[in-house]
Amino acid sequence: MSRRTGACDPACPCGSGRAFADCCSPYLAGSAEPPTAEALMRSRYSAFVRRDERWLRTSWHPDTCPAG
Repeated sequence: MSRRTGACDPACPCGSGRAFADCCSPYLAGSAEPPTAEALMRSRYSAFVRRDERWLRTSWHPDTCPAG
């Protein structure tokens, strides 16, 4: 069964204009990888807004990630 996106779906914080479930949510959940640098940065912004430290640390390059 496919999921239909409706007007009730919250907008993604990244500003794409898409529903969160159809935009950055799969990346934050770990079920998909961002296909482009832009998608990665949008997902990192969404993670920041949603206070998802796990995705921020996962997507941060290990050479520059601060100690947690």
